[in-house]
Order: sequence, then C-alpha cells, then structure tokens
Amino acid sequence: MNPKFKNLLRLLESTDEANVRLGLQLARNYEVEVEAHFGSSRQDLEALFDFLMQYEAWNFKVAFWEVGKLDLADKEIIILPKEISFLKNLTHLELENNQLQTLPTEVGNLKSLVGLGLSGNQIQTLPTEIKNLQNLRVLDLSYNPLKSIPPFFCNLQYVKIFVLGTPLEMVIPEKLIERFQIRYE
Repeated sequence: MNPKFKNLLRLLESTDEANVRLGLQLARNYEVEVEAHFGSSRQDLEALFDFLMQYEAWNFKVAFWEVGKLDLADKEIIILPKEISFLKNLTHLELENNQLQTLPTEVGNLKSLVGLGLSGNQIQTLPTEIKNLQNLRVLDLSYNPLKSIPPFFCNLQYVKIFVLGTPLEMVIPEKLIERFQIRYE
C-alpha cells in the first residue's frame, strides 16, 4: 500500500473532526484507492460524514464509519441519506419523532442492525429491502400512518414489531400476527 495513502487512512480513521475533514479533502487525490478500500466513493463518505456532523450523531470514540449506534431521534430529519448504509457496524438506529416519509432502499444493507426505531414519523410504506435485515430484533413502527405491514416481513425470523397508535384500518397479514409478537392497538 502506498505510504501516502496509509497516512490518509490514519487521518480518516481519526476520532478528531479536523483530521477527518482534512483526510476527506486529501482523499480527492486518491479517488480510486478510496473506492477500493471502502467500497464507496469519497463523495459518499463525505456525505455520510457531513450528515453525522450536521445532526451531531458521531460520538468521536470510533472512526465515523464504524459507528455502532446512532441516536437521530427528534432531529426533524426529512430524508435519511442512502449513505447511511456504509455504517456496516450499525446495530441500533433510532429515528423516532422525525419527519421521515420513507427510508432509502439501501437501509437493507445494514446487516448488523438489531434495533430500528421509526415511531412518530410519517412513514406509509417500507422498502422491501428491509427483508434483508436478518439480525433485526426490534422494529418500532408506532405512530406512523402505515397502510399495512408487508408480507415480506415473514422473512425476518426473530423480530418484534410494534405498531401502537397506527390507523385502525391498517392491514396486518394474519401469518405475521401468528408468527411474531405484534403489539397492535
């Protein structure tokens, strides 16, 4: 590995905001190497970093792409960026009480995700890619204007689904009610 690129990685792996910003700036000279190393473009890494900084979601204890838990509740987020999918170590994503109407399909790439809190948003439908979240254990969909819970949720083996405060006309497939512990009011 090129020694200059190794130094660049050290900047990007830093838990200091200024070092990471400098690393992202210098990464413009190493676009191919960044893509090969991270599996994503420098622009995507920069977009993720900017999103985390904008919502004060990075705790500076680990490299920004190694974040395991994100608390983005009550931040008035309207759109969750697709770059969130680069957080391969993400186990908990708390998005309660925002203005989300949908999730990016890339959320299905968060293979380590165990808990997904979506209560209190404006979500009406969910991307089918959620079926890829095989480690998901808790999905809180409470207080969203959901029309139905899609049958593809049967692919999720151990998840508990919470749908409190949802519209009474919401359709929950019978096989989901039988298979999962669904709380429904």
